[in-house]
Amino acid sequence: MKPVYILEGKRIPTGRFGGAYKDSSAVDLGAQLIEKLIDYVLISRSDIEGVYIGNVVSSGLGQHPANQIKIRAGLRHATDASNFSKVCSSSFLSAEYGYLKIATGDMDAVIVGGIESMSNAPFLMRRLHGVYDPLTFAYTFSYLQTALQEKNADPLMGQYAVDSLQSEGLCDALYPGFPVMGKLAESIIRDHEISRDVLDAYAFESYSRAGSAREKISRQLLHIKNSPQFDEGWREPDRDKIRSRPPVFCDNGRLTVANSSQLSDGASALILISEKQAVGCIKKPMARIVAFGHAGLEPREFLRAPTLAITRVVEKAKLRLQDIDLFEINEAFPPAPLFAIKELGLSPEKVNVWGGAIANGHPLGASGAKILVNLCYALQDMNGRYGIATTCHGGGGAVAVLIENCN
Repeated sequence: MKPVYILEGKRIPTGRFGGAYKDSSAVDLGAQLIEKLIDYVLISRSDIEGVYIGNVVSSGLGQHPANQIKIRAGLRHATDASNFSKVCSSSFLSAEYGYLKIATGDMDAVIVGGIESMSNAPFLMRRLHGVYDPLTFAYTFSYLQTALQEKNADPLMGQYAVDSLQSEGLCDALYPGFPVMGKLAESIIRDHEISRDVLDAYAFESYSRAGSAREKISRQLLHIKNSPQFDEGWREPDRDKIRSRPPVFCDNGRLTVANSSQLSDGASALILISEKQAVGCIKKPMARIVAFGHAGLEPREFLRAPTLAITRVVEKAKLRLQDIDLFEINEAFPPAPLFAIKELGLSPEKVNVWGGAIANGHPLGASGAKILVNLCYALQDMNGRYGIATTCHGGGGAVAVLIENCN
């Protein structure tokens, strides 16, 4: 396997749900970011051989979002493009595919990343079967009217509507009633007796670290149309406000809007290159990708999966946990990093040093690449050698990637 390098990684400032990017689709966000990323690095568009994009809620985006992004960013029609979906690990999967394309010698330069517009996730209408006109792609009006009358339903009242954000992104389809991931997280929290105070304290620390590192985080941001100056969801941390928030997923629960990740819109991307391509680049690569690791547990145990993915990727790289200088563990909910810290004996000072998704958002399909970009910059800033980025995902799994700083 040939070495694979991260030439550069960038993301846009994360938008709040219904916030700055509410009028932009996920494709809009990704196309603008990648166009700016290519111009920022000064790499030739003709050198990019593949564009690989992770995304979770793809309903309504139109055919082949990665290809749309490729064309709108000014890349060649001949450039390969593929879409990847693995819930919150989607953009890690796109990165792994791009990594393999280069490591096997098939390509020399690719763009990987993720996109998500949770604000624009559409409502889906269940299909009524009957007389269908393939020329107009619609049911005849008379049939539809009769069917609705028989069912005593009004389509404008949403009788048949399904929220794609819930069904494709936030709910586990393997359990009765399709519970949101927050309810499953609550069951894990009860089983492991994690107190509300511990969760709130972790959230306060995430906001505090993100606030202290605003200037450092800003170096990884590229601004597009309607971008906020910084991550839109960040707020000055206030212990009393965090403690005052009511539970959101169940009565007497411990998870709140203040100590859980934020619904968000965002895009993140990295340019991966071969050693051969690196020779001709003006910019020195940021990091080398060492290995990927996957893990899976029973679906309700999803927050424990990053711990196993970290162990797996360290073993694959033939390193020790002590060799790892920094960890980025996606803060879907606080137990994900808390389990890893406790079970692996990690120093809290090495985990999410610039805050995480609680403070700056979790745009599902973009989150893996988002924290990988953050890890690249944090390793350089702290002069560390090895770092691991990992995120859990619905279905009980997690993906981790281990990188080595090149500076």
